[in-house]
Amino acid sequence: MEFATHQPLKIYSGGLGFLAGSHLRSAYELRQNLIGVGILWKYGYYDQERNQDQTLDVAWNEKHYSFLEDTGIKFQITIHEHPVWVKALYLNPETFKTAPLFLLSTDLPENDYVSQTITHRLYDANVATKVAQFILLGVGGAKLVDLLGFNPELYHLNEAHGLSAAFYLYKKFSNNIQEVKKRLVFTTHTPEEAGNEKHDIYLCHKLSYFCGLSVEEVKKLYDNDSDQFNHSLAALRFARLANGVSQLHGRVARAMWEKYENICPIISITNAQNWRYWADKQLYRFMEAGDEDDLFFGAGFAAATDRMWQMEVMRAAGRGRLSEFIGPESLPLDRFLRALRRLADLDGWDWARVFDVVAGIFIQFVGPEERSRLFTRIDRALKPGGILLLHGYAPRQVGYGTGGPPFVENMYTLPLLRQAFAGYDVLRAEDFDAEVDEGRGHSGRSALIDFVARKPVADG
Repeated sequence: MEFATHQPLKIYSGGLGFLAGSHLRSAYELRQNLIGVGILWKYGYYDQERNQDQTLDVAWNEKHYSFLEDTGIKFQITIHEHPVWVKALYLNPETFKTAPLFLLSTDLPENDYVSQTITHRLYDANVATKVAQFILLGVGGAKLVDLLGFNPELYHLNEAHGLSAAFYLYKKFSNNIQEVKKRLVFTTHTPEEAGNEKHDIYLCHKLSYFCGLSVEEVKKLYDNDSDQFNHSLAALRFARLANGVSQLHGRVARAMWEKYENICPIISITNAQNWRYWADKQLYRFMEAGDEDDLFFGAGFAAATDRMWQMEVMRAAGRGRLSEFIGPESLPLDRFLRALRRLADLDGWDWARVFDVVAGIFIQFVGPEERSRLFTRIDRALKPGGILLLHGYAPRQVGYGTGGPPFVENMYTLPLLRQAFAGYDVLRAEDFDAEVDEGRGHSGRSALIDFVARKPVADG
């Protein structure tokens, strides 16, 4: 249901997603023959925002991902006895250094509105929508694998959300449950039986969860006569092997499910995060310090190394010389940056031209002296009565480290801007913090300045 590969791809909620994302990263590094299949959530899980009175609020904001590739693959699955179109998008392994990840969406014009909403919200509170999501993940995922011509040795379920894949495989292999068991493994995460997904079996049947099997056939197949379909129990009976996510959880899971017969063995595989990406390297240096001298030296060395590297990369980007670090694949970007540098050359610009509006967005790569010259020229280029719009970082941004140059003296303050544009009619002046999501290196809490002002019109 969720993969946390990187912050810009907001299709995750918590630990389950981070584990899945770490598996994809580690599989990439180890060059393992593995693909992931998930769902492209239009609104993600949810966004946390603040009201005017600073109380917290929940919002669902549409997400856009230019880095995802359209595979051109569209196909239909049956949900609620109705054909639903599914589109597959692709996260290239080189984007975030992960194993290939395919993401399914029903948010297509070919579908009715209700079908489109299946992929709107991760863990939708509506029971029917949630079961439809399970069908999309399981049946849709297994069908996509077939369409890709991929013949996997194993299908791995990270929790039982995608269990409907087992019924798809059961039909594919001529109702031979042993063929399903040969190919299915299952990771269980929830240490309380009550926390495992159960739904009315007749609702699941009505929603086409069982791929054409009757309710009685399903009850017989997974050896449970209850009218509550137990997804995790079915997974344990359909899989050849299951695992808990730690030694302790393995013991808890075995004790929790031991009252049920005919379940697969439950072993332990310790839940781990990808060290190369997630681990705080500086924290490890602190842990390994022998004494206070080692501790302070390690902290200073780590900070200096990170900062110096950041400064070197920024210098190279500013000169259009990133390919010296990255290699020939960044040559097109270098050409663009050099062209941009020529366009942005303060001395080469015709400052005699005047405009109704002048906008400066994050133009903070010059120090105080050059900034003073820049502001003078901006004033000269703005017609009387024209609008000035400046958007940039406040000094505390350097501490946040979520974008911009690492120099406090380059940052804006409201008094600085009011003084630089004295006499202007200030329409908006705000110093605030907000969450920014503009790709790698520019994501997270940021200290921002907005300054909008009108240039005065001379009397007479």
